Amino acid sequence: KGLVGLLFAPGFGVEDSFDVRLNIVPSKGGLKAYSDFEVNVRDCHDVEVSIQQEEVLVCKTGASKVNNVLVTNLGESAKTFNFEHSLPSWIDFSENSFSLDSKESREFQMFLKPLAEINNEGYKFNLKVLPSDGSDAFDEVGFYVDVKAAEDCYDLDLNSEYNKVKVYFDSNVLLPIEVSNKGLDASVYE
Repeated sequence: KGLVGLLFAPGFGVEDSFDVRLNIVPSKGGLKAYSDFEVNVRDCHDVEVSIQQEEVLVCKTGASKVNNVLVTNLGESAKTFNFEHSLPSWIDFSENSFSLDSKESREFQMFLKPLAEINNEGYKFNLKVLPSDGSDAFDEVGFYVDVKAAEDCYDLDLNSEYNKVKVYFDSNVLLPIEVSNKGLDASVYE
């Protein structure tokens, strides 16, 4: 009578069911034994990150623009994750380190607030989510930020079909005026 321990060590990213046959051959005697069994390899550590807008227009107006980031723990157990990035100081997150239960998803806010001295151009960035315990599971997403000057983003245009109007002292006139935003970003006019 004896005890045998089997160690299965699948590589990262391997997830499947495997049929295994264990053959036992004694050093003396002709009696052989075998056992068939199934080994299920699950993806115990996995994470997924997605970003609401992979291309975003940001105006240098002093106000923050928000882009949402969704992180899902696809693993089998709760885990603490971190955002890893080499982003400029004008991009920040609502949280940089966070814990998620198994199969839990959570949305985080990424705040984009370019400073006046930032060049008006497009920037490519990568955002990576890593577990804090050092396991191999990670995910990464790229995004593009197009920075524009405020005057390019908000360009108000007023038009009226009337160029000259006479208004008598004791009367009122109602004039239709068309207000158009010819800028690159949405705007509210009051």
